Amino acid sequence: YTQGMSDILAPILAEVRNEADVFWCFAGLMSKTIFITSPKDEDMEKNLKYLCELLRLMAPRFYEHMASQQDGLDLLFCHRWILLCFKREFPEDAALAMWEACWSNYQTDYFHLFLVVAIVSIYGSDVVDQKLRPDETLLYFTSLANHMDGHMVLKKDRTKLYQYWWSRRKVSHNLMPISCVCSP
Repeated sequence: YTQGMSDILAPILAEVRNEADVFWCFAGLMSKTIFITSPKDEDMEKNLKYLCELLRLMAPRFYEHMASQQDGLDLLFCHRWILLCFKREFPEDAALAMWEACWSNYQTDYFHLFLVVAIVSIYGSDVVDQKLRPDETLLYFTSLANHMDGHMVLKKDRTKLYQYWWSRRKVSHNLMPISCVCSP
C-alpha cells in the first residue's frame, strides 16, 4: 500500500460497484499507470526532473522565480498532484476527465506533467507577482484545491502538449524520454 491508493480506488468503487471487478480494475491500473507513484522515490524524482525541464521550456517566468528561491525547484507544491493524480485538486467529474486523458497515453506517457504545466500557466502568475517562497507557493496552490477550472486546465494542457510537440526539435536532451509514445 502506498499513500493515495484509497483516493484512486474510491471513485472506481463508486462507479463500478462490484468489489471483484473493482479489484481487477485497480490491480490493472496500478500495474500499468506511470503517473501513480510507486513506493520508489526515484519515480517521483524522475517526474520532477522532467517537470523542471518542461517548466523551464513552457513557463519560463515561473521557472525562473522558483529557481531563484532556495529549494524552489523541489516543486513541493505539485507533489500531491502527481501522487494523487489531481484527485484532491478538482471536483470528482473534472478529476475523472483528467484521469481518462492521462490514461489514454495520448502522445506521451507523461501527459500528467503537461497538466501541471497547464495549472502553472493558468494560476502561477500570482506566485511570481507576489514573489511567493516555496512554502507560500504550496499554501497558495493548496488553497486553490477544488476551485480550479478543470475544463480550462484540460484545454490549456492540450495546447501545451501541442506546443511541446511543435518545438521538440529544440527540446533539451533531458526531455527525450517523455517524447516517446510508449503504451497504448
